[in-house]
Amino acid sequence: MIAITVAAVVFDCDGTLMDTHPCVRHAVSAMFARRDRSCDPLVHTRLTSQALPAQAAILAELLDAPATELRTELEDELTTAVARLARPIPGALDLVRRTALQMPTAIASNSSRSLLDTTLSLAGLADTVSLTVAADEVAAPKPAPDLYLAACDALGVRPEHALAVEDSPTGVRSAQAAGIPVLGVGSALARHRASLGWWVPDLHSVHLTRAERAEQRASTTGKA
Repeated sequence: MIAITVAAVVFDCDGTLMDTHPCVRHAVSAMFARRDRSCDPLVHTRLTSQALPAQAAILAELLDAPATELRTELEDELTTAVARLARPIPGALDLVRRTALQMPTAIASNSSRSLLDTTLSLAGLADTVSLTVAADEVAAPKPAPDLYLAACDALGVRPEHALAVEDSPTGVRSAQAAGIPVLGVGSALARHRASLGWWVPDLHSVHLTRAERAEQRASTTGKA
């Protein structure tokens, strides 16, 4: 068990709260198939955790089509795939609900507003977390710090007094650039644990409580 006491929490969404990675694979494979092309699995790896504009730019190089056109097509495919394939990460939704009841809580996502709303509605979190920030609502998506800085500003907390919950190196870089301590989750961050505040294989073992003062303290029980 890892117990962390903080002033506020900002959760990532894709891969942290909802498993949407299969949705990306399905959407991109459909786009390639539409052009009678097969999609190398490495393409999916390149696209993971990137915001839509970056994903569209990568696909434009591979498919020889305008990035603006591909962005729209990709978002449409992802919206359909999320509705069919996205599933909650075990333990994640319960943690968000418990956290939102006791302290300022936000979700900061590299998804577009439209796609984020679709995902949160599917997860049943649309009315649970009052503050959500999408990639198309800030100047630059992750790994830039903008999303996390915007969330902390809206929550009224200093970044160093908050906690970011992330599953990807891209998200970790974003939170760290904003000056927010990071709880890393899952296998993709296991080898990066030395650079994280905390790391856990899943969110079942996490207990978050609200700080009485605007300072972060932690019980290092089970800190990995």
